[in-house]
Amino acid sequence: RGTYSHNVARAIRYAADNGAVIANNSWGYPAGDMISDSMFKKYDKLVYEAFEYFETEAQLDGVIDGGIIIFAAGNESTGMSSYPAAYHDYISVSAMGADYTATYYTNYGPGVNICAPGGNVIHDSNLGVLSTSANSSYGYEVLQGTSMACPHVSGCAALGLSYALQRGYSFTADKFRSLLLTSVHDIDQ
Repeated sequence: RGTYSHNVARAIRYAADNGAVIANNSWGYPAGDMISDSMFKKYDKLVYEAFEYFETEAQLDGVIDGGIIIFAAGNESTGMSSYPAAYHDYISVSAMGADYTATYYTNYGPGVNICAPGGNVIHDSNLGVLSTSANSSYGYEVLQGTSMACPHVSGCAALGLSYALQRGYSFTADKFRSLLLTSVHDIDQ
């Protein structure tokens, strides 16, 4: 954990110091290894402190006053998000299939904030993620996971900040995070 955490923390700080305001993360500890924010802070203090730095020091002048941290919830089909995704200040993304239902692999429940298309290829090879391909075409990739869903949310955040920049809008990081999480369709019903 030591060297890994040190390198991750360095990368997060580097991103904040070099213009990044959205941190898209597709990694985490197995769901259930940590079950509270305090456990995460204690277990991986270096990474926690680096993300705190990102949240306060990442800036897009005149648009947002801090960083937005977005994580894949995990692929263990477990009724909780993995950490660090489940940390209360971060956005944890679960995966849904093209039919708007939870995928068979996605983590769900406490700690998860939002879902996005993640592919569900076990049922149908055409239910992967609609994306650009290696051959510069556009179609369904036979990929799946919350790691496919997370960039959808990060991309929406980036589009929102780009629009804010064009229009001269300004947000606090908390307000923008709230806007992102409430500008969705409720599919729980």
